[in-house]
Amino acid sequence: MTPDQVRLITQKNNEFNRFVAEKNRRTAQVRSELAVELRKPTLDPMALGLRQMELELIRREIVAAEDSLRAELRRALSAEQRSRLEALEKAMELVPLYHQAGAVRLVPPMPASRPVTAILVPAGPAEGEPIEDPNQ
Repeated sequence: MTPDQVRLITQKNNEFNRFVAEKNRRTAQVRSELAVELRKPTLDPMALGLRQMELELIRREIVAAEDSLRAELRRALSAEQRSRLEALEKAMELVPLYHQAGAVRLVPPMPASRPVTAILVPAGPAEGEPIEDPNQ
């Protein structure tokens, strides 16, 4: 990944994390209000329903924001990076099957994970090969 891509992804993820933290604070408040309502001797269906609805709306907001973030970040990738990411997504569809095969010892355990940048950034020169300076 280019430094600009890394910077953009980091910035956008930080913004999303702040958004989610704010929504989580509100979720905690609403759950607290809901608990108070549920302890009352007479339940107020409107009060309970409004709080439940707000919790669901918060959940939907987070899902929508994450979908939007994902789309924005994908647009920042090159065509080759998007292609590699699509291949990764297709491979991930096989993970449950791999786990099932591993459970009956048909395949070895899942290999250790690698950072995403190792997947999206083409490998460098092989060991012993000179490193070319792109500025020359």
